[in-house]
Amino acid sequence: MNSASDQLLTIAACVIAASCASSHTAPEAEQALREARGAIVRADGPEAIRILSEVEPHNLSDEHEAFRKCALARLTGTDAQDRALDDARPLEEKLLAHFRTYWREAVRDPAGADAAQSLLVASVFGTLNIEPASDLSLLESAITDRLQSQGAYSLQGRTGRLRELMIWHSQTERMHTVRLPEQEVTTRVLYLDDFSSGGWSSYLGCDTVGTGGWADEDALYVVVPRWSSLEDERFEVSFLAHESQHFADYAAFPGLAGWELEYRAKLVELHLANESRTRLIQRFEANQGDDPEDAHSYANRLVVEAVRTRITQPAGASLVDAEADDVKRAALDALLADTHNRTAQSANQGG
Repeated sequence: MNSASDQLLTIAACVIAASCASSHTAPEAEQALREARGAIVRADGPEAIRILSEVEPHNLSDEHEAFRKCALARLTGTDAQDRALDDARPLEEKLLAHFRTYWREAVRDPAGADAAQSLLVASVFGTLNIEPASDLSLLESAITDRLQSQGAYSLQGRTGRLRELMIWHSQTERMHTVRLPEQEVTTRVLYLDDFSSGGWSSYLGCDTVGTGGWADEDALYVVVPRWSSLEDERFEVSFLAHESQHFADYAAFPGLAGWELEYRAKLVELHLANESRTRLIQRFEANQGDDPEDAHSYANRLVVEAVRTRITQPAGASLVDAEADDVKRAALDALLADTHNRTAQSANQGG
């Protein structure tokens, strides 16, 4: 059963990968790690485990090998964290222990994700000492209230295929005006910081991937630790422009599915990106999927396909190798075509 926060996270979460480029890592191994991170954010544990297990440690820098070992330990369930649940532990720690156990189990065995969720729900109701209910929104409200009473903010719902729990302890507010390809948008932006949980992808990806922020009809929300700078192009394009496009689309095209929102926002990114273009394309190409319920990976595939059909390039070539101006133009053409089709459809329905 989906709650409003389920839908919010599914359609608005902005999943990003941290830069791990190193001269001490072989190019083939670096590509494998990108693909492993893509599998992690798709909650495809078996594929991520396969890729990480096949990478030769001697081809990795110390930093990359540390990530590989950490991710394998969490994905395979051999990580000892949260094994013991002492009743004396703070509530926040208990809740995170329950969720981390669920994340490990659900990703390692995707077919058993529903059973893992049922165990999560039962354990959290027990920890909160409240009567079980079939409506998960009641559980989420209880988590929010309990954590808020202890000075913490939280976000539940669903990101991609898994139930989410993000917890932070400070936030500030600013106003931003962003120029998008089709209009200018002014939004309220909340900067969230001091996290004890960055969510399931951050945990399983050992903080090399994670939710960088999201948007709703009222504001944009920045996960500050996910960004190396709040002033560079990457932040301006992949957060402010991306999420502002969501904000604009909520008003212009109510009811868009998550993948539709992501498709449009990712085209905006590709059109605006300059020095961050290569990294952006690598992220899109490494995480492509066929399931519309996994909004980001599905939208990545559609974006890559839409741009490729509008440029001349050898079969199988990466968009990284295409001319930058061609990619920018193709992304804008695809966005404008999508807007035209949606506007025409709305007019026909209205008539």
